[in-house]
Amino acid sequence: MADFSTPGLFFEEKQKFKQSWLMWIVGAAMFISVIPLLLTLKGPELFVLIPYIIFSIFMLLFMRESGLKTQVRADGFYYRFFPFHFRTKSIPWDKVEDYEIVKYNPILDYGGWGIKYKPFQKDRAYNVSGNQGMKLYLKNGKKIMFGTQQPMDLQEAMLEIFKPDGTDNTEDDQAIELKDHYEVVKKKIKLKDDEINH
Repeated sequence: MADFSTPGLFFEEKQKFKQSWLMWIVGAAMFISVIPLLLTLKGPELFVLIPYIIFSIFMLLFMRESGLKTQVRADGFYYRFFPFHFRTKSIPWDKVEDYEIVKYNPILDYGGWGIKYKPFQKDRAYNVSGNQGMKLYLKNGKKIMFGTQQPMDLQEAMLEIFKPDGTDNTEDDQAIELKDHYEVVKKKIKLKDDEINH
């Protein structure tokens, strides 16, 4: 959701996979694959199933906890796709040429959900569910699409960074910093002049 209460943070969203049917299919497939072993193995031989059962539980938990976290901050766009990213990644705004809120077809456009690549088109996608997202157009020609369940809030946050005419509000921040620096220099010069006159 859009968040203007925390300085420098305009938007934060945490998404998880909502394809519960996929977890049911994977779980059912794992269970069915165990049945022949249960019918053929006897006694101590059944202990060989323990690693398989542990692995199956781990895979289901892995799928359940996988998710995408995104943030719009004053200095850039931050994202982490757990568990594939060990640390949060960021894209500074000075590397972004443009952006747009888009509707897409997860299957036809990117081949499903997750981390998807179109190497010949320099196009990448991070998504966990739904069909809406934000596409960033980088100055190096690459395109990165991030899925979102809150497109309106994300758009509102991006308008805090980019003006409607496409310019970057970070330029205003730089101008303010330069102005403040200029005022400091003016004061220092004035103090020196006062010392000389006295």
